[in-house]
Amino acid sequence: MELPQLSSEEFDALLREVCFLLRRERAEGRCGALRFEGGLVKLPSSGSLIVIGDLHGDWESFEFILRKSGVGLEEPLSKDLYLLFLGDYVDRGLHSVEVLQAILMLKKHNPGNVALLRGNHEGPKDLPASPKDLPY
Repeated sequence: MELPQLSSEEFDALLREVCFLLRRERAEGRCGALRFEGGLVKLPSSGSLIVIGDLHGDWESFEFILRKSGVGLEEPLSKDLYLLFLGDYVDRGLHSVEVLQAILMLKKHNPGNVALLRGNHEGPKDLPASPKDLPY
């Protein structure tokens, strides 16, 4: 799977667009048919769900999951397929930026079908993760 090369400005624009989507979801308490209630994600009664957690910058594993699931980065998902990311997208692996870019692209192209939860590696400043190697 080929990941498009983005300039820093394009990456920043992608990040800002997805941040806008996430803020709207938080205010509305939903992501498409997925509902957020009291820290829980409530699923629709029909459809398929792929749960992806703790990638930690492991591009090869992420690419394998997408390929086996028939998911493309810039292709729309079927309307009854949902991706639920459990967080810990970055740190430890060599490809944190690539994994983050791919997740942002999936969210941008499928805003109602891709839900992004925060893991402890994306936590607030008062919850430090170790190792925290993304800045390097």
